[in-house]
Amino acid sequence: GLRAVPCIILDISSRNSAIMALVENIQRQDLSFFDEASAIEKLITYYGMTQEDGTPAPVPHMGWNALHLCRPQDPLFRYIGEGECVYYVHSFYARNCLESTLATSEYGIAVTGAVKNGLVYGTQFHPEKSGETGLRLLKAFAEM
Repeated sequence: GLRAVPCIILDISSRNSAIMALVENIQRQDLSFFDEASAIEKLITYYGMTQEDGTPAPVPHMGWNALHLCRPQDPLFRYIGEGECVYYVHSFYARNCLESTLATSEYGIAVTGAVKNGLVYGTQFHPEKSGETGLRLLKAFAEM
């Protein structure tokens, strides 16, 4: 069975945690225009954020990235090929889990995209938001 989760959780300040929660919440599909505007206003008013804030690889990581299949023979990738794009929305990523890593994506560094430990799979990206590629991945998972 699973004895340990192969990842590292970063300790961040309450302020940065609130900012990341607001930014991730803004990406919700069911968010109204007014809710989105309110969240952006909070980022500006309470946290002094500007449009220029960020890094070459902004956090949270939001957007489409190509998958590099480290273990393309895994049944999870039965219907997926090297370089297909998936959608990410996250502020954290798993590190030091090379032995469990099935796929990565480039985001300034190689970010863990999918892992497996025994019968447990996990993805950093959102298959349900990844269009046709995500549907094919979910199909492969359902067939296992």
